[in-house]
Amino acid sequence: MGMKNKKIIIGIIVLILVIVVPTGFVVVKNFKQDKSYKEYVEKANTLVEEKKYDEAMEVLQKGKDIKSTDEINNKITLVQSYIDQMKLYQEATALVEAGKYDAAIDELNKVDSAAVGLKEQVEEKIKFCKSEIVKDKSKAVEQLLSENKFEDAYALINDKVVTNYISDSAIVLKSQIDKAKSSYEAEQERIKAEEAKKVEEERKKKESAPLTYAEAAKLAAEIYLSKTSKVSNISTWDKPTDKKVIEGKEGYMIQLFQKMSDHTATVAWYFVDINTKKVYSTLAGVPPLELLN
Repeated sequence: MGMKNKKIIIGIIVLILVIVVPTGFVVVKNFKQDKSYKEYVEKANTLVEEKKYDEAMEVLQKGKDIKSTDEINNKITLVQSYIDQMKLYQEATALVEAGKYDAAIDELNKVDSAAVGLKEQVEEKIKFCKSEIVKDKSKAVEQLLSENKFEDAYALINDKVVTNYISDSAIVLKSQIDKAKSSYEAEQERIKAEEAKKVEEERKKKESAPLTYAEAAKLAAEIYLSKTSKVSNISTWDKPTDKKVIEGKEGYMIQLFQKMSDHTATVAWYFVDINTKKVYSTLAGVPPLELLN
């Protein structure tokens, strides 16, 4: 082989190397990138299954830096929605822990629990919140009932927290209030009837009790004044007289008199039966008795 031919062969080899070697480097590089991309996607999928959404997002972003595809962009959008849902769930959980049960229920209802695999947890928290609201309302109703504040109790179970979240329990609470109110009203009626009965018994007792001398004297003066228009005032002796029995009637002799400027003038003698409250006219206790009332 001549020198000229050798040079030609060497030139061809060099040309082939110039063309093939860089292409090989590109192929190797692309292979490595594809492998890393797939590893990131697979790792992200695993992290999503473990509900480690923030970590999954970081891995997906690294995969996107290698190769931006519809696949990875869709996964990023999906994982971002999971992150948002988890944030809602965490905020709702904080409200539960703070005892703000009605607000917590509102937030829990916003969570796409099926999407983030928290359906059971969300339902349990909502159930817990409702039970706590029932406890709080029941305690408040019990306090109001102990103070007989029935209208306030009705207002309490008609507020939006009850109607929105524990409407079934509100029926039970209303029944409790109705029963307490009816019991209270019945007791008040019983007390009222007892008091009326007591007043009536006292009245009858007073009516049936024998008159005192002062009561007999007052009655005698009233009867006298009712039968005359000539005298505007009349007096009786303050000192009681002895009881007498006239014609089988027990009572007091009442001397009625009028005070003049220089003397006292007796205007009548009455006999008052202290048992029947009957007033009789008499001549200083001498029969016969004339009934005046």
